[in-house]
Amino acid sequence: MGFGIDWNRADQAIPAEVRVEAEARLARLWQALSALRAGGGRSSTAFRMTVAGWSLLYTIDFAESLILIDDAYTGVRAAIKSLRAAHAI
Repeated sequence: MGFGIDWNRADQAIPAEVRVEAEARLARLWQALSALRAGGGRSSTAFRMTVAGWSLLYTIDFAESLILIDDAYTGVRAAIKSLRAAHAI
């Protein structure tokens, strides 16, 4: 895979099928960013991915070859966060 994924920051149990799909997508992203990584890249924040109704917030740390899952949420919590983001509350 060439990188690790740290799910420990997420405060909810994430279903296995969501993890599998997210890991597949993150693997494709990692491959696409290989040129940036080879150029010395840097950590980036505030990425979000939606998988099967779950929103996953993550940070990519190129120096450590690690993707950190910062938060994961679904349902009402996802709707509230989306509204807050849309209205900058």
